[in-house]
Amino acid sequence: MLIQESDSMSSQELILTIDIGTSSCKVCLFDLSGTIRDTAKSEYPTFSPQPSFAEQDVFTIYSSIVQSVKSVLSRHSPSQVIALACDTMLHSTLFLDEEGNPLYPLLNWMDTRCQEELKSLNQEYQEKRFYFRNGVPLHTIYSLPRLIWFQKYYPSLLESTWKIATIKDWFLGKITGEWFCDYSTASGTGLLNLAMKCWDEEILSCSQVSLNQFLPLCEPDYYHQLQASPFTQDTGLLPGIPVIWGGGDGPFANLGEGMFHQREMVITVGSSGAVRMCDYRPVFDPKQRSWCYYLADDIWVGGGAINNGGIVYSWMNDLLKDNTQWEIDPQRPRPLFLPFLTGERSPNWNAQARGILFGLSYFHTKEALMQSAYEGIAFRIRSIYELLKDII
Repeated sequence: MLIQESDSMSSQELILTIDIGTSSCKVCLFDLSGTIRDTAKSEYPTFSPQPSFAEQDVFTIYSSIVQSVKSVLSRHSPSQVIALACDTMLHSTLFLDEEGNPLYPLLNWMDTRCQEELKSLNQEYQEKRFYFRNGVPLHTIYSLPRLIWFQKYYPSLLESTWKIATIKDWFLGKITGEWFCDYSTASGTGLLNLAMKCWDEEILSCSQVSLNQFLPLCEPDYYHQLQASPFTQDTGLLPGIPVIWGGGDGPFANLGEGMFHQREMVITVGSSGAVRMCDYRPVFDPKQRSWCYYLADDIWVGGGAINNGGIVYSWMNDLLKDNTQWEIDPQRPRPLFLPFLTGERSPNWNAQARGILFGLSYFHTKEALMQSAYEGIAFRIRSIYELLKDII
């Protein structure tokens, strides 16, 4: 909902936030009390040129960010914006040349091309107990098997790579001239040593990628001035305001909900879904079913995620070719849907899992199919909740 700007609001100091998600970016303007004063959203696609590939164009994402920023600033004065902060989807991978330009499309968390590399890594990963160093199970969503895949199929690309980054690293580098990766986002790569808060050289040694190909690390509250650039020209933002590095959208969801005290849980469902709880130490599961990421100020987020959240709803809605506002009746007979459209993460970490629609009959309606999709997502979330209760 748009808020009509009054004279008193026209001089109000605002903070602009940019959330770089999987399928869209969302830009908000907050006043200093934490109230949202305006918001805009722009979508962008994921491409799958081959089965198991999930790639995105960073310039399309950049254009969507510019569009959303321009939208909110069309209703407010750029001089009101006193700071910019950013968060991002976790688990993206981007190869950059020395000019900071991409050498290959962005890989997002849905990319599962490195399944064969998982098999060759598994024994070493378990023997060296990497999970208890980086806090994540071995899975296609993390960077190590991806790097091995590129070493196998595109060795010249890795040789030409200046830095391996994430989408937020690239965006902030472009608008500030500073190239850093925050600890929160870095923890989502599976390459961060949680105890030392540094890139883990032993884990990296499995990939033949050099440590100096990774960005220096910083706390999420690190900031640098916005520099004059095409971004300021395109959006109207004033150079010189502080740009705060921020972190991963998942861990920061707990912060946004005010649930960052020990063992407080938050459930979120976007394109994917997760259950997260905070602690004052890294959270590990002896059975390696969960992950642990960094939030800020030595607060850690343990949890589990499902691959298939809102993307299941979108897929089912597109399949049924119906934009109806679905009315869900819990008493209506419906089939059972296991929503593994893109493999699965917690608790079983099976990138090759696929969906099943079980118990389908002639009397089932579109509403019943949609209800089964909702329930499939809900039961997957329940499985993560039960997992976290088990390790608390």
